[in-house]
Amino acid sequence: MTFLRHERNFSHHTLISYEESLSQLRDYLRKYQLCKSWEEISTDHIRQWMIELQHDHKKSTLHVRLSAVRSFFRYLQIHHHLPHNPCHRLVLPRREKILPKFLSETQIELLIQAPLRLLSSDKLDSLVAHRDAALLELFYSTGTRISELSSLSWSQIHLQERWIKIHGKGSKERVCPIGQRAIDALSQWQYFLSSRGLYPSYQDIPVTYVFFGLYTPHKALSPRHIQQQLKFYLAQAGLPHDLSPHKIRHSYATHLLNHGADLRTVQELLGHENLSTTQIYTHVDAAHMKKIYQQAHPRS
Repeated sequence: MTFLRHERNFSHHTLISYEESLSQLRDYLRKYQLCKSWEEISTDHIRQWMIELQHDHKKSTLHVRLSAVRSFFRYLQIHHHLPHNPCHRLVLPRREKILPKFLSETQIELLIQAPLRLLSSDKLDSLVAHRDAALLELFYSTGTRISELSSLSWSQIHLQERWIKIHGKGSKERVCPIGQRAIDALSQWQYFLSSRGLYPSYQDIPVTYVFFGLYTPHKALSPRHIQQQLKFYLAQAGLPHDLSPHKIRHSYATHLLNHGADLRTVQELLGHENLSTTQIYTHVDAAHMKKIYQQAHPRS
């Protein structure tokens, strides 16, 4: 785990997943007293463990578990001279292909308008309304992960140059362009804070984070809080309540592709390491397909 954290720069969530996988394998081997050391583990041991996991886990989880264990034994081979990798001949379970849910452009518009619409009817605090209006505009404009949005600081935002620097998974950085509507919303949020003495400092302490709680201007808004706010605005806009913050990211990628962006560009914008991860967004809704067909086919 130390190697993965410091040498491979794995994200916190990936580290937790790998540790859970290895712990489950260890517990399984102890439960059935199959072996006393890593050197004694055979391919059959791993295969039987995977069969047992099938009863309570999805294929995607089995894929993660075997990937983690395979990586661990590869590490032991290189750094601790393990003579063989018992996972070498095992094939990773095929992942189930599930198309990501996303909002239509009309639904996105309803969602983003919700904070200021509630403010105009005196149903929302003005600080929360301006903050969340900027948050939702930036969320959709850049397709960031919720953790990246939560930890965003003012030093990462360059309004004049129309881009922001994102600190992504595995300590990787990327640059994302910002749309005009997000720039306007951020500028309004910045002006709102300045007019109330909350920016660039509050009580002589610099305000670092772009998005913070109502009573905690020096503390970043947590991903959990952002998720709760999104659920609130989905309900207010009459949209499906089961949509998670990650669906905004799905919508961002889908809409870019529907409007002609190439897959490689979307991969860079999302911060995906592998193109195969981005390819789940290549689904196009039927209406868009029909429109393209009518424009492109000579006998449409």
